[in-house]
Amino acid sequence: MEKVEHEKDTGLVVAKSLKKYGQYTFLEKVKLGGSGSEELFYVSGSEYLDEVIEGKEGKPVVKFEIMKKALFVNLTIQEELFTLAVITKNLKAVSLIPNNHLVLHCYKDGKIDKLMFKIPKDLLAEHKTYFSKTYFDKCSRNFI
Repeated sequence: MEKVEHEKDTGLVVAKSLKKYGQYTFLEKVKLGGSGSEELFYVSGSEYLDEVIEGKEGKPVVKFEIMKKALFVNLTIQEELFTLAVITKNLKAVSLIPNNHLVLHCYKDGKIDKLMFKIPKDLLAEHKTYFSKTYFDKCSRNFI
């Protein structure tokens, strides 16, 4: 997992990061069935995101975005955007567990880190569909 830089003035991901992680073209996104997810909420698992939300008001809203070499975890809190890149080859499993929690199991430094998110009840089916995309075929999926 890697912190992704944003431009100071616009809040957009810097161009060199988009190049590093490989952005899909519009037609490639259409073939994937879209690259972005519905929103959910960050719970735990990343020191970087934990630091970002510490002391801030409001819910840490997350949307995922599929890149060619990473899954972007885009977190918005108090109108600020922060991005964590989960390198695709290090994403080992995706689990939906009781109480509408989603867990990304990521290989890092010889161990598995777990990023946990809370899915709004009305968006559970959409997230199951999102993580059923062929993009995630190389990692195991456990949907309860």
